[in-house]
Amino acid sequence: MKKFVIVIISIVVLFSFLMLNYLVWDKENLQKQRESDRLEQDWLKGQNRILSTTVEELENSNSSLQKTTEEQRARIRSMEEEIRALRQQQLKDHKRMSDQTSALDLYKSFFTEDLENFTEDWFSCISKNRYKESLSFLHSDFNYWDRQYDVQDYIDFISAIEYIGVSKEGQEENPSFVILEGGDPQIVAAQVTANVQLREDASYELTELSQGINYVEIGFSYNSMSKTWQIMYIDTKNIANP
Repeated sequence: MKKFVIVIISIVVLFSFLMLNYLVWDKENLQKQRESDRLEQDWLKGQNRILSTTVEELENSNSSLQKTTEEQRARIRSMEEEIRALRQQQLKDHKRMSDQTSALDLYKSFFTEDLENFTEDWFSCISKNRYKESLSFLHSDFNYWDRQYDVQDYIDFISAIEYIGVSKEGQEENPSFVILEGGDPQIVAAQVTANVQLREDASYELTELSQGINYVEIGFSYNSMSKTWQIMYIDTKNIANP
């Protein structure tokens, strides 16, 4: 009986010791778990703060992008309006220039008869060998077939011409004296159909004009001081033979 009691007591003591160890172990585990949970909560809080900051930065970035996009759209709309305004102004300027050119061409055409008579007088001086008198028709910057004006060279040149005059053939269908449109507003250019006869015994070899009908362009300038017309140039390079 005594042994039985000792065994029972031993079992109770052993059980108590085991329970005590278990409780100590469980307490340590709980503390570790709490520490782990606290660390995990701190990590989650940190992650949450990071995510909140990231979300806030993304929202700010999105807001900035939306603002930039709106500014770019506003700039594009402004540029489109400027382009439309420039195009409208360009159309207006083009129409005004076209109207001015048409008005200037019409104005130039009013001088057709005067300039034709002026050209006939110049041709007449050349045909009648009044070479020095023909100089009075010329502008100081006169050039002929891209030659720079020189009195003696000019006289040598025209002395090879026996006769020159505005052609009277086919005047109704193809006028012999036509004011050209466009060009320098300060110069009135005319296409002239000229009848030319060259001297066979001329000492000067003239290659710019040929025997018979020639198509020349003559440029005229009005001298407001002397109130007279002057010939700026004569050439054939811009005239296409019909």
